[in-house]
Amino acid sequence: MKYIVMSLVTFYLLCACTNDSSNKEDQIITLNPTNLDLYFPPTNSNEWETITVEELGWNLSAEQSLIDFLDEKDTRAFIVLKDGKIVLEKYFKDHTPT
Repeated sequence: MKYIVMSLVTFYLLCACTNDSSNKEDQIITLNPTNLDLYFPPTNSNEWETITVEELGWNLSAEQSLIDFLDEKDTRAFIVLKDGKIVLEKYFKDHTPT
């Protein structure tokens, strides 16, 4: 019985692995960088642009419950980025950005 199961699993894996490259053009995702509004911090500075929760229209009242949850789970550092800009940056215990 063991050999039958192993044979069936092997057969399934071999059938699942195909080398069909006929639709590779359909699988390519093209990004147009001119349409993306991403921020990249400068390499010669420690300054990083920020954006507030209010500016994004996010739920400000949920921020404290998130911070409480992270502290409860013994998190050391937590950061939320939106399009490369810092939305929320929080350090716990004695941890710092450095």
